[in-house]
Amino acid sequence: SPSPTPTEGPTPTPDPDAKILNIKIGIDAIGTTPRIPVGNKNPRNVNRTLNIKYFDAVKNSQTGSAEETVTYNPDSQQFEAITETPNLLPDGIYNIFVTAPSFLSRQYPGSVTLTKGSTVNLTSKNFYLITGNVTNENESEDKIDLADYHVLLSCSIYGREKDTCNKNSSYMSNSDLDDDAIVNENDLTYWLKEVANQEGDIIPE
Repeated sequence: SPSPTPTEGPTPTPDPDAKILNIKIGIDAIGTTPRIPVGNKNPRNVNRTLNIKYFDAVKNSQTGSAEETVTYNPDSQQFEAITETPNLLPDGIYNIFVTAPSFLSRQYPGSVTLTKGSTVNLTSKNFYLITGNVTNENESEDKIDLADYHVLLSCSIYGREKDTCNKNSSYMSNSDLDDDAIVNENDLTYWLKEVANQEGDIIPE
């Protein structure tokens, strides 16, 4: 007997009250950013998870947060996503911060107005993540410092001993700043370019 023809389920109806973000964010050493115009154009990890924090711009208090996955677009050479804000986020004016492992925290330039049924483009050319925060713990949290350099050097192909690199399972991947599967002179060069940015954008308590 002939196989039954599969039927498609109903198409989900978009929430007319949703607040939509069109995100486009650069990552230093990958693709292109104002600080590093020529990075690796073929990263191994095309998907990245970002933590997006929403702060009421008037009260300067956090009102929501969410993890979002952005995907590398080889045409724009940036990471992109279209996503909804948290459901309980009220209409208002917000400061939006982004954090992710091995990067400095960043604020989207300027404040953003979010209202029901709206789509907001987070696409400023100055919206990008600063890389090189390899350790991102203890006194090195949200800073690029010598602790990061020592780990990066230990994890590199030039490292004579790997004890420092092996102290944490994430150190090797964090040291591969351009995400090309090898920690070499390119990563050291990128790190030196980033070290002038000692701290990320300060997130309100």
